[in-house]
Amino acid sequence: MLKSCLLFLSVFFALSALADKADDSVFTEEWAADDFTPAETAGQQAEVPGENDAIERWNHKVSAFNDWMDELILKPVARGYRYITPSIVDAGVSNVFSNVGELPSGLNALLQGKPLAAIDNLFRFDINTTAGVFGFFDVATAAGISQQKEDFGQTLAVWGVPRGSYLVLPFFGSSSLRDAP
Repeated sequence: MLKSCLLFLSVFFALSALADKADDSVFTEEWAADDFTPAETAGQQAEVPGENDAIERWNHKVSAFNDWMDELILKPVARGYRYITPSIVDAGVSNVFSNVGELPSGLNALLQGKPLAAIDNLFRFDINTTAGVFGFFDVATAAGISQQKEDFGQTLAVWGVPRGSYLVLPFFGSSSLRDAP
């Protein structure tokens, strides 16, 4: 655990150092906390007359950071992964993550008042975990059990929570306050 934390901090500070040397104006002292109003830093929509995107400066800077990270680190890692990983293994890994996602999807379906979709999701998880070798193989789809994707943002919408301001998150991309991960 300590090694993981030290590795994370090392990568974070290395990327920060690279960001300070970048020519792009996004990586300047404009990242200071006083650039944002308290409402913006709390994730609430600030009331600025005539502005459609209350946290537009934040969104632009985070979007530029995401683009920079994508080009510098994420795309090369993804290319390397695809180069060394056989397609059957790649599909299996995707299936495992999809299988794990069946549990929260089933819970959200239940919270949205969709008991049949919740049962389908939990049944898919059960079948794929046992017969599909922990989800490596998608046996449930072959058996005709359709996947019902539900997320917490949809659940909040069903319960009347408004969408909120447009928001760009580091590494996750664009979203809204309600649909943020």
